[in-house]
Amino acid sequence: MVARAHVHEVGAAPVFLFDIGDFDTPMRVLRFSGSEGLSSLFEFQVELACEDHDVDLAQVVGKTALLAIRGEAGFRHLSGIIGRFEQVNEQPHYALYRATVVPMVWRLHHRHDCRIFQKLDTPAILKKVFETAGVPADRVRFSLVNSYEPRDYCVQYRESDWAFASRLMEEDGIFYFFEHHEDKHILVLGDKESALKPIDGVEALPFRRATGGVVMEDHVARFRRVQEVRPGRTSLRDFNFKKPGLPMEADHKAEVDADLEVYDYPGEYQDSGRGSSAKGATIARLRLEAWQASRMQAQGESDCERLCPGRMFSLQEHSREDYNGRWLLTHVSHEGSQPQAMDEEAAQEDFSYSNAFTCIPEKVPYRPARVTPRPYVRGGQTAVVVGPAGEEIHVDEWGRVKVQFHWDRQGKLDENSSCWVRVSQPWGGELWGRMFIPRIGQEVIVDFIEGDPDRPIITGRTYNGANLVPYELPAEKTKSTIKSNSSQGGNGYNELRFEDEKKKEQFFMHAERNMDVHVKNDSFENILHDRHQTIGAVGKDGKVGDRNELVYRDKSLTVHRHSQEHVGGNLKRHVGSIDGAGDVDIVIKSNRMELVHKNSHLHVKQSVLEKVDGIQSLAVGKDLHTSVGQIHAEETGKEIHLKSNKIVVEAASGITIQGPGGFITIDASGIAIKGSMVLINSGGAALSGSGVSPTAPKDAVEAVPTVPALADDGKVRAPSGLPVAQGATELAPIKPMNLAATMLPMALLQSRPPTVTCVQLAQQIDEMDHAQVRAALAADVYNQTGEPGTLPEGFTRTSNDPEKLRALFKGRLSDEELKNLTAPEGSSYRAAIYQDQNGKTYLSFRGTENKEGFKDWKENLLQGAGMESEHYEKGKKLAQLLNRAVGPGNLEIIGHSKGGGMAAAAGLVTGAKTTTFNPAGVHPNTVSGMNMSNAAANINAYVVEGEVLNWVQDNRAVIQGGAVVAGTKLGGPIGGMVAAMLVHGTLPQATGRRVNILPSKDFKPAWYDPVLYRVDLHGMDQVKKSLDEHRETLQNTYVANGCEAQLGKR
Repeated sequence: MVARAHVHEVGAAPVFLFDIGDFDTPMRVLRFSGSEGLSSLFEFQVELACEDHDVDLAQVVGKTALLAIRGEAGFRHLSGIIGRFEQVNEQPHYALYRATVVPMVWRLHHRHDCRIFQKLDTPAILKKVFETAGVPADRVRFSLVNSYEPRDYCVQYRESDWAFASRLMEEDGIFYFFEHHEDKHILVLGDKESALKPIDGVEALPFRRATGGVVMEDHVARFRRVQEVRPGRTSLRDFNFKKPGLPMEADHKAEVDADLEVYDYPGEYQDSGRGSSAKGATIARLRLEAWQASRMQAQGESDCERLCPGRMFSLQEHSREDYNGRWLLTHVSHEGSQPQAMDEEAAQEDFSYSNAFTCIPEKVPYRPARVTPRPYVRGGQTAVVVGPAGEEIHVDEWGRVKVQFHWDRQGKLDENSSCWVRVSQPWGGELWGRMFIPRIGQEVIVDFIEGDPDRPIITGRTYNGANLVPYELPAEKTKSTIKSNSSQGGNGYNELRFEDEKKKEQFFMHAERNMDVHVKNDSFENILHDRHQTIGAVGKDGKVGDRNELVYRDKSLTVHRHSQEHVGGNLKRHVGSIDGAGDVDIVIKSNRMELVHKNSHLHVKQSVLEKVDGIQSLAVGKDLHTSVGQIHAEETGKEIHLKSNKIVVEAASGITIQGPGGFITIDASGIAIKGSMVLINSGGAALSGSGVSPTAPKDAVEAVPTVPALADDGKVRAPSGLPVAQGATELAPIKPMNLAATMLPMALLQSRPPTVTCVQLAQQIDEMDHAQVRAALAADVYNQTGEPGTLPEGFTRTSNDPEKLRALFKGRLSDEELKNLTAPEGSSYRAAIYQDQNGKTYLSFRGTENKEGFKDWKENLLQGAGMESEHYEKGKKLAQLLNRAVGPGNLEIIGHSKGGGMAAAAGLVTGAKTTTFNPAGVHPNTVSGMNMSNAAANINAYVVEGEVLNWVQDNRAVIQGGAVVAGTKLGGPIGGMVAAMLVHGTLPQATGRRVNILPSKDFKPAWYDPVLYRVDLHGMDQVKKSLDEHRETLQNTYVANGCEAQLGKR
């Protein structure tokens, strides 16, 4: 490398200076070397001499630094920061150090992140990267001319901030260089020649061939051109799934070597949201320009310190005329030495400076090479489906959803967490195939096309601790299912299920609401055993369920044995079309019995033709009236016998009695008797008849069709872990109905066939067992001494053990906070936490006590009117914290009276299964934002018929005076005033699926005080007795019907 050398003169000013910000100890430059280039970070190694042998290296690293080179036109400044500082040697009077000077953005190599940018163009993304990295805005200048389309989705994935920024700049053809000043350096980003400027000072540099002599002016000593073979054509292809038939090809070619084609797929201009095929042409041009930028370049050596990348100079006076002209500097390496900085070597060497550079012709567009690797995602990842608040399904017209990755720290779990992500489906065609849309909160498996984090695609779904499998495993391992969830709010489903356990095989189909089957031709069904069909049910409004059938042509039914049909109301049949005839043919090959309990009416508009081959017997209990419009003729082969107390035969024109010996005629002319002999009061004898002995008909046997067995209603996982009888339906998911729908009346249970009652009885017994356990916990919360009380077997009261309570909440709450949420001082609010032997958690809220009546009725009034209640808010907060601590599905909530209202509110905001007893109602404002219609699926409300609180809530329009008395008895005088307000609609009805239970048999109401009667039914002692007796009645009926032989003992 040719260097400019000067003889050192004693006392002469140094040529190379070095300064460290906020560091007062002088540093002398001995030598330095370094390089800088277009679209690369500069780095200089500076060797320094310092009289301080104990420089604190930590105080130097990261400081700003300035290397100044004195030239003919002044100083050339190289500004940066110290990225590395080391002590390399020691001399008697000096310590030797080496500083590595780099740009401020070099620090971005040490910042790695995973984050997502959406709907931003490249310059905007770069600004955000620099801003979050702490790069001051005045240290970056965007000298960009081109327009940049927003990137729909751009991911920085496990790469440094600088690698990410470099990659984006390389993709969009943005180059950068540094502009140095005495106090700072500026990162300049450009995409056109307008961002490039001439070197400082005189732009023209003469060529002076190196001869070994000393040249005292800035010049170029060596200069040579280099020509390389480079690709001459770039071709790209991409795919647009919205327009799969659209050709997505783009190319760009140079004037030479067009046969040297670089073809690539994908072109990265469609799926990443970077625009249309026009953008593809731009990308193809930028890639070719990056290849072509190095096709022709020049290399040289100089002593001009003003040369720096991103600047242009004019070469003059070269012997080859085609070398002379304007050149763009792309890379410069510097070397300099100043040994005289140390007095010991001052007379031995002179200072020197030289550089070597690379440049390209001014007219060749410069584009950075694509050297920064794109991050590659190895394998799939899981993510959570997200969407707007309040939605359960968030999807676009293409079936795409949005997700949040587990590594995403900035996402808000909403519709802005990602781009729209395509979802792989098992089958897809034009308007046909299979479609299952991932729902918000589900965990999905995400793969990446070409491993590119910018191109996610969902390839599967998976269950986790929050989204449990539909059936408990491994217990239900032989079940396969396709099961949906009603939206919004859930608590309903459609399902196709396959049970493959040997000898229990089952194909199950469940339609939450309607089921439509459309067959365009024939439908064949072959059932090799029994078929049971039930249409309708018994709901709160009575029996519902009609069947309507339309057959356009013939209907044929063959029953090989018996057929029984029972119509509870009227039976009407119409044979023939509306305006046409139709015959009825009935063939009975044995007897026909018909029993009509009232009247029988027959109207034949033409003739009745009847033939009896044997005997016809008619017995009329009262009168028989026969009216014939014209002729009435009867003929018997043997005799006609008429017998009565009185017989009257009347004819308008005449009567004739004729026998073998004559006749008697009575007509208008008189009576004529003619016979071979007529005897009057003399001889002869009366003929005798056979008498009347009609055969009594057999009464018809009433039809008693076998009531069809109930279909499997879709067994789901038990919320409590309690055993459920084989064939019984689980309790918690029962649809919202009142007692009529869930508890069969005893008379009906005793009369229905065992095949029907046993399954339902088993279900109801299990529900009673479930309710009795919860009732015991609802009663125990009134036990303020903390003693065990009457807890069910296997249960402990965790809230009495501070250590266990802290562990349950994982130490996130202090003892004071826990006490405030369970038993705060000076408050009637109380809650207790229990756990069973399986580790499941139960939260029970206490209800109203007489001594606390003033406070409790105040809380009921506030929340019933839709205002904020301290007790209800505290209960909701405790339930939410506890649900979060133990995890969804591991918490049940219980409460009685006011505690029942608090439990219902807590159940609504957490989604936990809830059981309440004689509960207060919940105003919608108390659970603002929740879907109240979902209450019935999660909340079972047991109410003793006639108890005061629900009596008031159910009849608030007609019981003003009674409510006052009831309130007084429940909560003191203030309760009376509050109760008077309840009748005007302040307190809502009980929330959830209501189950009415009868008072216990030994309950003796006061005949003179019906309100007291209702008050006395309110307490938990009466609730528990009523549940026990109902359980006993169900058990007795179960045994009497022989159910134990079918389903086992309960």
